[in-house]
Amino acid sequence: MINFFLKIPFYILKIIEKLKLEKYSKTFPDYAQAKNYCDNINSDSYENEELNFFRYEKFINNVDLIPSTYNNSHKLLLEIFLIYFNLEKTFPKVLDVGGGFGENQIYLKQLFDKNLIYDIVESEKVAILAKSKSLNHSKFFSNISEATKNFNYDIVFSSGTIQYFEKPYETINQIFSSKAKFVGLTRNNFSENPKIYSQPTLIEHHGAREGNINFKYKKSKKIILPNTQIKESELLKIAQECNYKLLRKSKGIEGNIGKDSYTNDLIFKINN
Repeated sequence: MINFFLKIPFYILKIIEKLKLEKYSKTFPDYAQAKNYCDNINSDSYENEELNFFRYEKFINNVDLIPSTYNNSHKLLLEIFLIYFNLEKTFPKVLDVGGGFGENQIYLKQLFDKNLIYDIVESEKVAILAKSKSLNHSKFFSNISEATKNFNYDIVFSSGTIQYFEKPYETINQIFSSKAKFVGLTRNNFSENPKIYSQPTLIEHHGAREGNINFKYKKSKKIILPNTQIKESELLKIAQECNYKLLRKSKGIEGNIGKDSYTNDLIFKINN
């Protein structure tokens, strides 16, 4: 009970923080207007240089904790890994769309004691930064077509990412056009009446943050991002047109924002 009362100032500050951010949450008729609004607060959305250098610093400062730290991407990632391994009796080659600095590769390498092929599609700034810092546990690409041009992946995985693309349905089509054996999508922002939002966050909310992962920034900073809700039925239609069947659907953990939103985890398998 004493500990609860000692934490009351912390809870009050969190409530105030949330209320301050909430005023930046708005709906827009199209992505261009949402991005213009967000860019007037912090430039370049997910390409923001300060944001991505913070994500890198957080990664480097916590790299030793990553192998033992669970995050909300791992539920579906491990499910699709086990399904693939059970069928193929070998480890898959993975492309992670929105995979940060390759935290999941490090986690899986420790878990399976194997140096897996686990490549990353990220923002151009992250891809350039990763290469300039000689991060060699994964290959880094700034778009899906570049990654799949000369290489075939067994799994394309994406966590909490497709809703941040300017043209998310084109990205979804690129994912399924990869012809990977499996596709896994988690932390999705779904709605049957989709809208485009400005999503307010703080810079410290970005990068790995579950478990023991922690990294204090020199100052707090608002990061406002365009977020497009996805119509799940449209995603399923694209998958079917690309010759995939829905193998598994389960309730997601997080990822949805906005009115009438929900989240589901989806695993697809290509038809033979």
